[in-house]
Amino acid sequence: MAMLDVFSRLKATFTFSFMVVTVDHGLRGKESEADRLFVEQYCEARAIPVIGQTVDVIGYKKQHQVGTQVAAREMRYKVFQDVMKVHDCETLVLAHHADDQVESLVMQLIKSTDPRKLTGMPEVRAFGDKRLIRPFLHVAKEDIYQYLDKQQVPYREDPSNADDHYRRNAIRHHIIPLLKQFNPELLKTTSVLMSHLKEDDDYLTKEAQKRFDQYAEKQSVNREISIDISVVKKEARALQRRLFHLILNYLYDTLPSRLSYKHETAFFSLLQHTDGHRSVDLPDGLVMRQVYHRLMFRFKDQQACETMVNDKASISHQQHGPFTKAIVSEKKDATKDCLYLPYELYDKGMYKIRTRKAGDKIYLPELDGHKKVSRIFIDHKIPQDHREDWPLLVDQHDHVVWVLGLTKPFIQTHVEAKQYVKLTYQKKSF
Repeated sequence: MAMLDVFSRLKATFTFSFMVVTVDHGLRGKESEADRLFVEQYCEARAIPVIGQTVDVIGYKKQHQVGTQVAAREMRYKVFQDVMKVHDCETLVLAHHADDQVESLVMQLIKSTDPRKLTGMPEVRAFGDKRLIRPFLHVAKEDIYQYLDKQQVPYREDPSNADDHYRRNAIRHHIIPLLKQFNPELLKTTSVLMSHLKEDDDYLTKEAQKRFDQYAEKQSVNREISIDISVVKKEARALQRRLFHLILNYLYDTLPSRLSYKHETAFFSLLQHTDGHRSVDLPDGLVMRQVYHRLMFRFKDQQACETMVNDKASISHQQHGPFTKAIVSEKKDATKDCLYLPYELYDKGMYKIRTRKAGDKIYLPELDGHKKVSRIFIDHKIPQDHREDWPLLVDQHDHVVWVLGLTKPFIQTHVEAKQYVKLTYQKKSF
């Protein structure tokens, strides 16, 4: 209400127009409905455009299995986004104040190990493709109350603000007053502290981004990243930590809430090894693996890809998966890198390419017996990180008939054909 009054008094000098959105979370029945109506009537009496909406926080909370405060915030911000889109608004203005900042800082000190969380709420940040600003972020709550009294601005208090069941309220009522006794300038001190922390973090993040762009080998199609451990270890630990978080931000669409300092600790632990291989499971199927001198990040569902061989769109001397394909009228002897497949078998879709499965074997005529695919990788000294996505040709029974580039294909067929599809293995293309 204080911010609305300030905007109302200054609107004659503005080069922009503004509107008000008020959201009833539906948590206090008629009482919260009265809050919404209060704002609507205040704005209508002053010819200020206003939109009031009621949302079902309880239903959202049950559906998404989140807490009340999280559900309320997510639904409230969704309303803001929708209104801004419909009315072509560029900026969302919120009335967070200096006391909110201190409360947020104390809450993060209690539960977080990430120093970036100590920088507080930003005064300006992106909001989708729009902008969010907080013009009251350096104004004390006490000064806001004084302004309301002086200007005789009506307002309503949310009774839930007095409920210590919510952690933020308990901090507000008991911790902050005690801290202010020790330091009457607490708001100013924490504001300067968070400002300094943000400056430091901005610089370190910019430096880490340079390293990320330089060192990280990215495969955007499979959302996979590989990085040389030796170059990472040369960097300061503060940059290593931020590099880890930049990798996570690159790979995850949304950072999982289950990410914790334990995963960061595991990252530092893997950096200490350049022999053998080790792996750590991260949330939502992401795996962090140390393979000799490299550290790799990839999702589990990327480790079992599969594609049919008879893709008609790629048959005319074009690249398809691990192959180039061409139609020829006669065949030659098969090699480790080349197979002549009768067109009839190709056309029937009897063969496909996939990555390895546990227990895969292949028949080798020179041995007159089967050999494990895993043993073939070992014999050829294929690095562990390459084995997971090495292409195998399998028949309609899912039997391995060709470890591309490592064994000659073994296809038992006496079909003489007028046309063959020549499959030529292109290394590192799968």
